[in-house]
Amino acid sequence: MTDYDSPWKMVLDGLFRECLELFFPELAAALDWSRPYESLEQELRSIASGAEIGLKIVDKLVKAWRLDGSEEWLLVHLEVQNQRVQDFSERMFTSYCRIRDNYGVFPVSLAVLGDAEEYWRPDQFLHERYSCSLTFKFPMVKLSDFALRREELETSPNPFARVVLAHLATQQTRGDPTHRYVEKVSLVKNLLMAGWSKTELEYVLRFIDWLMQLPSEMEKSCRLEITEFERGAPVPFITSFERIARQEGREEGRLEGIEKGIEQGTEKSRNVLRSSIRHIWVQRFPSAAPEMFARLDAVTDVDKLEQLIGLSLDGSLRDIEKHLS
Repeated sequence: MTDYDSPWKMVLDGLFRECLELFFPELAAALDWSRPYESLEQELRSIASGAEIGLKIVDKLVKAWRLDGSEEWLLVHLEVQNQRVQDFSERMFTSYCRIRDNYGVFPVSLAVLGDAEEYWRPDQFLHERYSCSLTFKFPMVKLSDFALRREELETSPNPFARVVLAHLATQQTRGDPTHRYVEKVSLVKNLLMAGWSKTELEYVLRFIDWLMQLPSEMEKSCRLEITEFERGAPVPFITSFERIARQEGREEGRLEGIEKGIEQGTEKSRNVLRSSIRHIWVQRFPSAAPEMFARLDAVTDVDKLEQLIGLSLDGSLRDIEKHLS
């Protein structure tokens, strides 16, 4: 089964502003992006502790600043599975109340639904008993609604539009690797010519590669086709080299010159992985992160770095330090 949660967590950490600008533009326009926002991961874990409210890896709590100088807490729930979630609206309400109770602020609760069920569109929680009633409404975005807006997404200056395209393409090509191959190559080629910053490209490219996985032989062909194309592109495609370096790089007698290319690609992959890990650490462990950077730079095994990505997203600081030892 496709792992949607981990790549969504990664890209949301890196492109949070772009996510809001695409899905909730009115809210994004009211925030002061000249002041850095703060990811409140520990606070979110505290909210979930001891309560079955469904918070998971792709739920995100952020403290940002409005243009008038006041704080704004944003609680983003992402449901990116292929089926509806029971009691989702009640979970939204419960999380909202717990933030209010624990931290004395009213958060803005936002929902992004990535499932493929057309008629499942929760956007409010209703409760009524006798003469007592409650209505809790929240903005909701359904990714499947973007399926008819492909041309708009392909020409959008917002890199998060390509994240949506990749998500939809992954769902549409389930069980059809040939179709997925075509979609993946097309998405990556268009990205390489988009003229975005290296950081933006790295997040979106890694999201595509993580989500749109192919059988090994097709992955090799995909890399070769993209490598040929990228010679004229401003930024190279690097994320697929993580698997290629392990599978193909150890084989002898492959195509002439392939080992040198793989070696270069592997080093680039290490750098991208380290960059992602540093970003996560700064968000989750701002005080301890700088002291761990030197130990991270000493890690050269790609497998270990990939394991460290997952551990950094939802593991404890002690677990991470143990993994680095």
